[in-house]
Amino acid sequence: MGMVVLMKWFSLLSLVMLGSASVSLGQEGHDAKTAVCMEATAAQAAEVLAEHQTISVFMGFQERPCMGRTALCPDRCGHAKKVAVFKVLNYVSYDKPGEYGDEKQTEFYVDMNETKPQLFQDKAILTEINKLTPGQVVVLNWEHLYVTDQGSKYPTRPVTLLEPVKDLEGKPILITVPKLEAPKVMPLPARG
Repeated sequence: MGMVVLMKWFSLLSLVMLGSASVSLGQEGHDAKTAVCMEATAAQAAEVLAEHQTISVFMGFQERPCMGRTALCPDRCGHAKKVAVFKVLNYVSYDKPGEYGDEKQTEFYVDMNETKPQLFQDKAILTEINKLTPGQVVVLNWEHLYVTDQGSKYPTRPVTLLEPVKDLEGKPILITVPKLEAPKVMPLPARG
């Protein structure tokens, strides 16, 4: 499929999705989002700083090594992680109700570490990401939340929707993507 045809298809898909989103995200949708944000514990509260609704392509998985920034690094810190990498092709909708919300992104990363508690991240999303093939086009939505938890404040970016985009025959749409390179890391100083 040529790039021009592909971009026209994404524009058409965006218009269709935007039209259905305005119908389905009425008052009920807003209440459901508030409930999800407050679901973790009674002691936690989350403010939505930005909402991203995109058409993206799954680029693959990337191993991110520890950057060696604490006394526990590199072997006892838990900073090394496997991330899923998505490249944003087109924004369907973007809302930034918070002053400090993320701007529109060109890439999005999802931490795939299932042993670490993922705040506000549904484990079913991680399962669905593991089923994706590099080059697969998906509807990818996420929120930028600012969480207050017993005096601590921190951001989190949970995926709220992940659906493969399919062609008219019901087959997933795949495009050719370059192989992901390992991130460049400065060597750690020798301990002695």
